[in-house]
Amino acid sequence: MTSKIMFLGLGVVPQSLIDILLKEKVFDPDDMIVIDKNEKMLDFFRSRGGKEENIHRMIINHDNYQEIFHHLNRGDFLLDLANELDDFVLTEECTKRGIHFITTSDGWFPVNNQANLDYEEHLQETLKLARKNPKTPTTVLNFGVNSGVINVLTKKALCDIVEEDDTPFVAENREHLKKLIKEDQFAQLARELRVTYLIESDYDTTETNITEPAPNTVYSTWNAVDFYNEMDDRASMIVGTEVKLSEALRRMGADVDQIYGFDPDSRLLQLNFSGKFSKVKAVINDQIIEGCADDHEELHSMREYFSVWDEDGELEYAPSAMFVYLPCETAVKTVRTENVDHYHVIALDEIVSGGEAIGMLVEGKNFKSRYVGTEANLEDGCIGTPVAYLVAVSIFAALKYIFKHPNEGILYPEQLDTDEVISYIAPYLPVISGECRLLEPDKK
Repeated sequence: MTSKIMFLGLGVVPQSLIDILLKEKVFDPDDMIVIDKNEKMLDFFRSRGGKEENIHRMIINHDNYQEIFHHLNRGDFLLDLANELDDFVLTEECTKRGIHFITTSDGWFPVNNQANLDYEEHLQETLKLARKNPKTPTTVLNFGVNSGVINVLTKKALCDIVEEDDTPFVAENREHLKKLIKEDQFAQLARELRVTYLIESDYDTTETNITEPAPNTVYSTWNAVDFYNEMDDRASMIVGTEVKLSEALRRMGADVDQIYGFDPDSRLLQLNFSGKFSKVKAVINDQIIEGCADDHEELHSMREYFSVWDEDGELEYAPSAMFVYLPCETAVKTVRTENVDHYHVIALDEIVSGGEAIGMLVEGKNFKSRYVGTEANLEDGCIGTPVAYLVAVSIFAALKYIFKHPNEGILYPEQLDTDEVISYIAPYLPVISGECRLLEPDKK
């Protein structure tokens, strides 16, 4: 029997993904199920051959989420691309029912209309669930472009350092370091390379024809609700074992008096002001940008993946990690709005040029800094908007991974094979990797 695929939400990302899936003949329109209440979105589905009986108009919440499983069977696929859904709850249910589940970000059912951004809590709960269910139908969590592809590219950066770096430590230990890669010991590899910082960057260069944004409205090129909540949350970073607090604060452009809190388990440092008011330097391709330091899902999963503990469970090594986001000009203008009444996703016909670049700068003591990343621009002939296209290609790669590895349980992006994932995205997106000296770290 042919597998079904259900889309929770039908915004710009799933629309781009549907066009990719139809182009590649991965799913037939008859096998696609959508849940949304926006008639404009549903008209898109109809225009692609979607069946009326496969349209379900509902807003999913804590009280009715079980209803979506009436339309799915074991071996089917569920994609969460909507707002305010609890991805741990859905992961648990999909695991129990044998359904493949893919998310592009983490989410929660709202409590008192407030967003919950405790990524660490969900990560630890999910890892426990994964350990209890090691060979169930594969679920891939937080696999958009960031989180998702950028996590995989970070592993590629380490592989490229081992293969190409000519510093004495790498040159003298190359065969040993290659063995760590072959044995999938990336945490030990990062430790021996003395990786200090993983500085992720997201630069949205979208230019629009919107001259006057509507009052009390937040604009975004991806998901305006999630964008606002993310930027409104406290400025944050992960402080690793190799970095002093004073150095971390310097990177964040803050001082001790601006610390809101530090969690020794997650190593999350939070400041007493919103991320949208922070200014932190990062690298995109061959330039330095100054963006906002926000908490992000991949900071937590990468810290977990690249950490080393002793036999007693005491943390011995973890890299520092930052997510630096510079939104497009229209989004920046509106995200600092005090009274928000409306949210607007910038549509394709409102985009004049530009796109989005995603990167990771890997810094450390025993190698030359390495930059790795990808990008999509309107001029490249994207399927949908550039931002949506980046995420859609990433989900497509996760789907292809699941087709080949159907029973690997619950996975985070770091756990997927680097070369395999890159082979899935390479026909659609460039993969950029090279030495970078724009932000020279302290080698002491």
